[in-house]
Amino acid sequence: MRSSKSKSPERAGRVARLGTALLLGLTAVPSFGADPVPASLQIVGATAEGLQVATTKTQFQHTFVLEATNSTPVQNARVSVASFANGDSQPVAPTWKVDGKAGAQPFNLSGLGEVHLEVTADLPVSGTYVSAITLTYGGKRTSVPLKVTRTRPALPVEISGLDQVRGVGEDVELWMTVESKSAQSLKLYGPQVTELALVAEDKTRSQARFDRLEVRSENEQEPLTQPFTLEPGRDTRLKLTVLGLEDAGAYTGKVRLKADDHESSSKDLSLVVKKSGWTAVGLIFFGVLVSYLLRLYAVGARPRIVRRRRLVSLLADLQEIADGLQGEPVEREQKLLTRLRRRLETLDEDLGLGTERKADDILSAFEAQLALLPDWINLGRRIDALEPPSLRKDLLAKLGTVTLVLEQALPTADETTAAATTLKQLENDIPAAVQKELQTRLDAFATQVQQPSVLLSAAGRQRLAAEVEPTLREAKDLAQDLGKLTAAQDKLLQARGAYARVLAQDLAANTAAATLPPGADANRWAVWQKDVQERVDRSLRETDPERAVELYEAVSAVFLTGLAQAWAENIDQRILVVQADPALGDDQKKDLAARLRGLADRMRNAAAQAEERRASEAAKGYAEAKKDLETLVAEQRQKGVQMGAPLAAGSAPEPPPDIPGTVAEGTIFPVLPIVEGERPTTRQLAWRLFLGDVAFTLVILVIAVLFGLQLLWSSKATWGGMDDYLIAVLWGLGLHTVSGSAFEGITALANRFRS
Repeated sequence: MRSSKSKSPERAGRVARLGTALLLGLTAVPSFGADPVPASLQIVGATAEGLQVATTKTQFQHTFVLEATNSTPVQNARVSVASFANGDSQPVAPTWKVDGKAGAQPFNLSGLGEVHLEVTADLPVSGTYVSAITLTYGGKRTSVPLKVTRTRPALPVEISGLDQVRGVGEDVELWMTVESKSAQSLKLYGPQVTELALVAEDKTRSQARFDRLEVRSENEQEPLTQPFTLEPGRDTRLKLTVLGLEDAGAYTGKVRLKADDHESSSKDLSLVVKKSGWTAVGLIFFGVLVSYLLRLYAVGARPRIVRRRRLVSLLADLQEIADGLQGEPVEREQKLLTRLRRRLETLDEDLGLGTERKADDILSAFEAQLALLPDWINLGRRIDALEPPSLRKDLLAKLGTVTLVLEQALPTADETTAAATTLKQLENDIPAAVQKELQTRLDAFATQVQQPSVLLSAAGRQRLAAEVEPTLREAKDLAQDLGKLTAAQDKLLQARGAYARVLAQDLAANTAAATLPPGADANRWAVWQKDVQERVDRSLRETDPERAVELYEAVSAVFLTGLAQAWAENIDQRILVVQADPALGDDQKKDLAARLRGLADRMRNAAAQAEERRASEAAKGYAEAKKDLETLVAEQRQKGVQMGAPLAAGSAPEPPPDIPGTVAEGTIFPVLPIVEGERPTTRQLAWRLFLGDVAFTLVILVIAVLFGLQLLWSSKATWGGMDDYLIAVLWGLGLHTVSGSAFEGITALANRFRS
């Protein structure tokens, strides 16, 4: 036999052509002495890629056919099968037989004969296993790749009972029957619901929202958590409960069963779910309740709150007028204010009971009356302040006609207008009386400026003549013109401001020049001087003339009080000196002590009068006591009796002059405050009204816009979706009859409720 190997491609070609020719010659004419044809062995079905086998069984067993491809017998052939490899799994060692004999033994095969190769292996998991079959014979070794695809078998069961299931509520129960089609027992896992989705009317799908799935066998109370066994040819019923299904509607999905080493078996599932009827009852009830509350609020509560807000506002205005008054009210004012107050309180009670049908008219009339009240009070007080009293009679009679209108519960518009006209006329009638009163006050003040207290220093008198009297004359000239009464009063105030300034500065100079009387408390004297100076400075800084005069009156009282107390202490010390003087007899001591004690009492009395703001009496008492003390000391000095340190010149400053009272301007006197009690304030009622408006508007907006649009644009085949809820709510609400009218849109409806 020629070797298939050649030293060159050209030689190999020649050898091949020669072999072909010899083979053709041998087939035609028997030839003796030629080389035999080499034996050839192959696996039937093998391709260039090798052998490929598919199986669904765990125990793989397959028979391959080995055949001789020519007439030359095959001697001492051997077969080996490599281990099966599947990815990262452990290799599987196979076993094999050749014609029923152990595969490791050699075998012979006649020309054109065949033998059977049986390969067995345990393939535990599905997948692709790779191996190889190797043939060794006649000095040759041929390896053929072997690929075994291990697939899982279909699960031999039939699922029924899930064509279309209807459920009510959030927990939906369904029964399914599982029938075995296998000749062997099957160990099945509990069924699972997969791909469960809510199908909308436009066929779009959304993932179902539910808590979990519970599975129970027909006779078991507890959920099925372990695999169960299905005997051959038998069936079993299982109850599936989908718990916490949130949405109603049509669902599609699959119920899947699994078993070890088998393909899962699935069955289409169709669910039609709707919510409980109690949900619809609750929603309809809610709609009815909301409709009732809206109607109650719009017709009753809100108008009542609005009226109460007006009422409380009027009460606050009445209280503000009362708080603005000064002094005790006169009888007519007290009676009218009490009557007005009681009228509003009675109306408030009627509003609370819902019995007042003319509340709006009464409140409107009261507003008009309240607008007249400040002028009525001011004009009445101005009339009462007129002098002489004979000027008041006719004016008070006109004011009485207005009083009658204010006392009525429901005056007409014409009556209110006439009352306002009367007040306007009174406004024009009073200036003449005011002018007369102003001229009287100007004359009185002029007299006081021209005749100041004898205790005022000469420099102070000169300043009054220079700084006060010219302004006072201007005020008198202006007071002659009715149209310039206000300017005249301003000039009077300016003159009084200058008057207070001159007196305060003169007092400050007197205080600074004062020296401590012998025997007086030095610390108290220093505190007194400092207090007086601070008060004088405060009076000088005050821009309001009348307030400046008041501050001066106060500081003059402090000045007189401290000065009189200091000299009272000086006299007390003189009494001690007299009592201790050995040159005086007992009777003389007794007489002098009594006279000095009387002077000390008079000084303390002057101090008390000063504290009571009785400036004139205090100044007169102090001056007289001081003069008598000087006389007594001088008299005793002539007799050779020393009663302590002599009076130093200027050590006792003169007391302030008499300060005129505040100029009256016919101001309004106070009325006792009106107690509010437990009634809410206007702010509180306004806040309640605001919250009510907001809540009402939100209800109308949500129901009429959001709910209404969804209801008009969408609908459901099954009950329980949002649209079904809205239909139930709107049905109960009866939106088309809210406020007794047809639905006119959200803006018109809201405006109707606010009106």
